[in-house]
Amino acid sequence: MDQDFSPVQHTIVLRRVDHGTNSAHFYMLTLERDLFGNVVVTRQWGRVGTAGRQITDPYPTEEAAVEAMTALAAAKAKARVLGPIEAAPKLPWQLVRPPRRMAR
Repeated sequence: MDQDFSPVQHTIVLRRVDHGTNSAHFYMLTLERDLFGNVVVTRQWGRVGTAGRQITDPYPTEEAAVEAMTALAAAKAKARVLGPIEAAPKLPWQLVRPPRRMAR
């Protein structure tokens, strides 16, 4: 598919795998345009192998969406764990797919 016509502009995928506790989670951020041309950031998270959960947040401009997406990815990478689980091992998130540059 031609990138100029793709609604997906950026994708960041993080994952955390702990073989000791048999846990594998993913966190994905996607910057895209919806059917009406609005800029949205979609957050999807859950266990690897499942569809997980999803939230879509609209933004007024692409710049605001990129800033929000960068802040969300940085916060998730810094937190190192999903949610307030105190007993979970502090395994680092791994960047699976680097973000792509936006096509103008």
